[in-house]
Amino acid sequence: MSGKIVVVDIGNTNIVMGVFKGDAVVDFWRIATVKKDEVYYLKNLPDGLKEQKEIKGVVIATVVPELKEVFESLCEKLFSVKPVCVSSDLNIDLKIWYKNPRQVGADRIANAIAARKLYGTPAIVVDFGTAVTFDIISFGGEYLGGVILPGMGLSRDILHERTALLPWVNIIKPNEVLGRDTISAIQSGIYWGFVGMVKFLLKRLKAEVFPGYEMDVKVIATGGYVSYFLSDIEEVHHFDSNLTIKGLKAIYDILEEKKEDQNGERKI
Repeated sequence: MSGKIVVVDIGNTNIVMGVFKGDAVVDFWRIATVKKDEVYYLKNLPDGLKEQKEIKGVVIATVVPELKEVFESLCEKLFSVKPVCVSSDLNIDLKIWYKNPRQVGADRIANAIAARKLYGTPAIVVDFGTAVTFDIISFGGEYLGGVILPGMGLSRDILHERTALLPWVNIIKPNEVLGRDTISAIQSGIYWGFVGMVKFLLKRLKAEVFPGYEMDVKVIATGGYVSYFLSDIEEVHHFDSNLTIKGLKAIYDILEEKKEDQNGERKI
C-alpha cells in the first residue's frame, strides 16, 4: 500500500511534524508547544500539514501528557487514520532496562530506535532539548538507561528568574571562556559549561558502561540546540537534527513488518 507517513514529536518547547514518503522527509514543520485544546491546534497547525493527502499512517511521540488525546483526535479527523502513540508498551523489539520502562520518554525510545537502525551499536544519543538527555544503547541494541539534566534554555531562564540581578540573555557561542561583563559571563557559563559537561559525561559513560570498548561507541547528537555544538564536541560522530522523527518512522516500519509476518503466518 503506497502512501505517506505523518510523524509528530511533541516536546516541552516545540512540536515537530514531518511527512515521510518512503524513507525521505518530504515536508517538515516546527511550532511552539502550547497546552491548548483541539480547537486551538486545528486553527494553528500549518496548512501544509492539514492539507496532506494519501496518509496511510501516523505516529505520535509526546512528553506532554495533556496533548496526547488532543493530537490523537486531530490526526484521526485530518487523516482518517488511528495514530500509533509511542510508549514502552509497543512491541518494537527494544528491551528497556529501566526499573520501570514506562518512565522512558517516547522521544527517547524513538532516538534509541533511530540510532540503532541508522548508526549501529553500541551508541550514546545526546538530545539537546528543553532537557538534555543521554540514552545508552548496548552492543545488542538494548536500551540500558541514561542521564537527564536541564537544557541550555531552561538553565538560562531559571538563572534569570531565581536571581535578583542576573539578566535574561541570548544563548550564543562566545569566542572566549572569560566573560568581561555579566552578560558575556552568563553566556560563557551556559555554552562552555555545557560543552564541558557533555564531554565529561560521555567519557564517564563510555568508561562505566563499555569498559575496554570506549572507541566502539557511536555518539549521535540531536535536538533543538544541537547546531550550537557542531564544532566544539569532537566526541560526537553524527549530528542529526531529525533523529527523533526518523525514529518514529522506523517504529512505524517495525510495527508494519510485524503485521505482515502475522498475516503471513495466518495464511499458512
